[in-house]
Amino acid sequence: MMENIGDVVKTTVSKNKTGQVGHRTYKYVDIAQIHEYLESIGARYYQYIDRLDGDDYIMTVKVENGKESQPLRGARVVDATLIGTDNPAQLQGSAITYARRYSLLMAFGLATDDDDAQSMSKPQIVDAQSPSKPQIVDRKATKVQIAKLAHHYTGDNLTKLLQVNGINSLEEMPEKKASELINKIELKAREKNDTV
Repeated sequence: MMENIGDVVKTTVSKNKTGQVGHRTYKYVDIAQIHEYLESIGARYYQYIDRLDGDDYIMTVKVENGKESQPLRGARVVDATLIGTDNPAQLQGSAITYARRYSLLMAFGLATDDDDAQSMSKPQIVDAQSPSKPQIVDRKATKVQIAKLAHHYTGDNLTKLLQVNGINSLEEMPEKKASELINKIELKAREKNDTV
């Protein structure tokens, strides 16, 4: 859908696919629909992955009148986190496709009819006594996260970590907190390697 607002052209792409994470469903626009729309307006591009500052990013290059624009840095490709028995290669492929989609939307100034981040928020459980007050449930750390934390935190460091977070074991660590700790560990390791 395209709408003129003064001299500004506003383009919204409708979400045409439904996905599921656990028991939660969400809507998204697939990359084929974005590509089809861009093709319909004569837009050309190509994308590649580039490593910047220790992270992988999707780079989008617009091609207009046979000339390539400067590469536009788009979304960061997140590392896939194992969930249950899912195939890590499939999860990483999904992460790349997700980053490509949103990089294209950014590069061409396209919007979707609502926000994926909002629809992908944590699952809500309704309290039986008070159905109007949903409680946010924080998932526990994954086995991969627990293994990384157990490798880094041992002895007194582990005891202190558990006490600070008010938990008895790494298995009780909230997934979000585990991600934050792992990111800090990896950042320190990169900084240490940069100074060597």
